[in-house]
Amino acid sequence: MPFFTHQETVTTTAAPIIKFNKHRKAYRIYNDSNADVIIGPDREVTATTGHIIPTNQSEQYRKALGEDVTMEVYAIVAADSKVVTIREELE
Repeated sequence: MPFFTHQETVTTTAAPIIKFNKHRKAYRIYNDSNADVIIGPDREVTATTGHIIPTNQSEQYRKALGEDVTMEVYAIVAADSKVVTIREELE
């Protein structure tokens, strides 16, 4: 079960921060920035339709819990740009 860690810049335009991968077992998104990051399943994500990851928090999703972790994840912030760290676990 290899791990892959990468950083992605999140801006005011929704863009994928995690690409589709059928071999992913889990992922965690760390928001170490000074602003909330909003995530969702597509580029239509907004502050009202997405899931908020608050400042200095993380969210984990696992296949073992029945969550679809193979899909793309999009993110957006309200202003400026922020960097998040993502750790993926592969089969």
